Amino acid sequence: MQPVELIEAQDKAKKSNREFVAIYHSHTFTQGYPSKTDISNAVAVANISTRQVIVSLVEKTRPVVRAFAINGKSEVIELIIETDGDTYRASD
Repeated sequence: MQPVELIEAQDKAKKSNREFVAIYHSHTFTQGYPSKTDISNAVAVANISTRQVIVSLVEKTRPVVRAFAINGKSEVIELIIETDGDTYRASD
């Protein structure tokens, strides 16, 4: 999606009393870490959501899901994804 499309989607969400929890996409051939393009796009829509979820499909039989907060200053902070199982970090 282009940033303009995200803004339109946010407007629709607000009208139905919903909010963006995160914006997600996949990296089919690279690890799940924000690229320069991802960071640039995240900064452009930081008013919608600063949370980004990236699914890496490098290992086809074991997708890796990671979450990041990317603020308007292009700072990237990895977030822990809580599940009902053991905590797993891709860097472990």
